[in-house]
Amino acid sequence: MYKVLIIDDEMIIRIGLKSSVDWESLGYVYAGEAVNGEDALELCRNVKPDIVLTDIKMPKMDGIEFITALLKEQPDVKIVVLSCVDDFDKLQQALRLGVKDYFLKLSFSPEQLVAILKKIKGELDLNSKNKTGDFKKLSSIRDDAIVKENFYKNLIATQFNKIPLSDNSKISINPQNCENAFILLIAKDQSYEEQKVKVAESSTQKFSIISLITEILSKEFECDVVEIETDLFMAVCENSKDYKFDKIYVNAIELQNNLMRIMYYSVSVAVNLYSNCIDNFYSAYQQCLVALQQKFYEGHQSIIFYDELMELSKDNTNYISSNIIEGRIQNKLEYFEFQDAKQIVLQIIDSAIENKNWNPSEFKRYFPEIVAPWYRAYKHFNNNLTSDKNVINPYKQIDFLETIVDIRQWFDDYSQSIETLVKEYLKSSKVRTELELAKKYINDNYNSDININDVAKLVGFNSSYFSHLFKKEMGEGISDYLTNVRLSRAFKLLRETLYSVNQISEMVGFNDVAYFRKQFRKHYSKSPSECRNDIS
Repeated sequence: MYKVLIIDDEMIIRIGLKSSVDWESLGYVYAGEAVNGEDALELCRNVKPDIVLTDIKMPKMDGIEFITALLKEQPDVKIVVLSCVDDFDKLQQALRLGVKDYFLKLSFSPEQLVAILKKIKGELDLNSKNKTGDFKKLSSIRDDAIVKENFYKNLIATQFNKIPLSDNSKISINPQNCENAFILLIAKDQSYEEQKVKVAESSTQKFSIISLITEILSKEFECDVVEIETDLFMAVCENSKDYKFDKIYVNAIELQNNLMRIMYYSVSVAVNLYSNCIDNFYSAYQQCLVALQQKFYEGHQSIIFYDELMELSKDNTNYISSNIIEGRIQNKLEYFEFQDAKQIVLQIIDSAIENKNWNPSEFKRYFPEIVAPWYRAYKHFNNNLTSDKNVINPYKQIDFLETIVDIRQWFDDYSQSIETLVKEYLKSSKVRTELELAKKYINDNYNSDININDVAKLVGFNSSYFSHLFKKEMGEGISDYLTNVRLSRAFKLLRETLYSVNQISEMVGFNDVAYFRKQFRKHYSKSPSECRNDIS
């Protein structure tokens, strides 16, 4: 008997599903239920179910988060999603994560559920059989795949490697006699949105993908398919019929469509035609990698032929130095002009999208430098801000983004997170407390040699940020506020004491009496002496 769980926050749905089928006659035992993702995950850890029927919209932890966490811990569990009509986007996301099937709540029928359960039971039975009676056969298939994989990995390891002839018995094509061939590099697409939700892949997925690619390409070509690294597959195909671009392009599209339809596995494909396998294999593979880089501009599910690539310009001197750009952004952020700072970065991204004249690797090295001011702004306020998991060191995040559109989406989210956090802080009572503390320090120490750095240090701020914050909130800068406090005290002393103008100037913190007289007249429209004479 296979164990099944039902996860849904609506009691009527749970009762309806539980009572709609004869679980035991189908080979299942009803093992429990939960009303939200958090409880469901804990239940799964205890029960170790074989199949889970789960809603997408749930409190505490929604269905996507639950599915992600569950597949990470129990990658072989079968998941069926209960969906509503307006859940299409989340349903697509769930399917990409690897759920087995779905049905709409509004059109649900017991017959539909029975059909799904029977199909999944067949898969569970087959998996169980493979783990027991057919283990030797499965091991043989995987051993052959590993031999083939090692052969090609050795071939692309270095330009000067010799083919190990003793190891090529499992190879479908003849690398020594193959005069006309092509390489396909098939790379999994992972958009920025998908990178937010990561899930451990099933141990059998690699061989399923290899099998599907081989099945599609072998209709037209003798081919070998191997995994070069995680989520990067290479197909080496004999082109004995001398097919041109169009035919290979059609096969690449069929490959993409079937991987997506059957396995919800989106890929981009790079193609390189070459002749004489032995002499040119290493360079052909390297050229294919160069073509695959162009996905940075072409986007996900692209098909790129090396021979059709435009030569990327390596001269980016028309771009302003990152130090200058960084300085502009820093200045805008210090004045809390977030949208202006954001536009500077977006203009650089949009220009790169339009002109495609950046080498992708160079752009990824350049881009973190102009994002750095945003990260510094966050770090500066870090002790005062609410923690946000989206605002972490950007350098590693940028490296994993595959396309320039992903980079634009990531930056939009990243900058917005920082702007929101800082603005929330600026509206908080804590800011007012810190400003009052700064004002009190100035009022108590106006006659000392104090400056912006002293005041900012007192409240734990960078002097530049605090100077702009003080002006934004108080309507005048710290220097102006200090000068006005000193002049106010001087006015009081002139009216209430007999100290000389020179003495009063020094007593309130002015080191230059001429400057004091100038500031006093500017503020009160009369000289210190005229102010005193008014009394008499």
